Amino acid sequence: MSDYLLVWAQLAINGIAVGAIYAMVAIGIVLIYKATEVLNFAHGDLLTVGAFTAWGLITVFEFSFLTAMVLTVVLVALLAFSLDTWIIRRIAGQLRAYFAFLKVLPMSCSRPLGSSRSRRLIVSENSWK
Repeated sequence: MSDYLLVWAQLAINGIAVGAIYAMVAIGIVLIYKATEVLNFAHGDLLTVGAFTAWGLITVFEFSFLTAMVLTVVLVALLAFSLDTWIIRRIAGQLRAYFAFLKVLPMSCSRPLGSSRSRRLIVSENSWK
């Protein structure tokens, strides 16, 4: 009986966590739409670009973990601002062009680093300095 309760508790906590993530994404979309009057679905794509940027800085360029994270936040914020300013606002009413652009963004970050590399992210004690 205790295994049943433990599994139920784990599933309930996981469900709450996933629901919180969905709620945060929905709130982000609503906030951006209400603030800019432009429908922007680039959250996931910018997350992909950030993940590839952090991975590339840590594994390819051998930055420390904290330096790579700070640099990734700055670079992705600049990318998001420039995308919103120069591209997304200009193609706001053209849904086909907008969704085609959203397909290009994740592919453009996986091409330079290569999607088949076998490098692994290893965080050691020295990478926190």
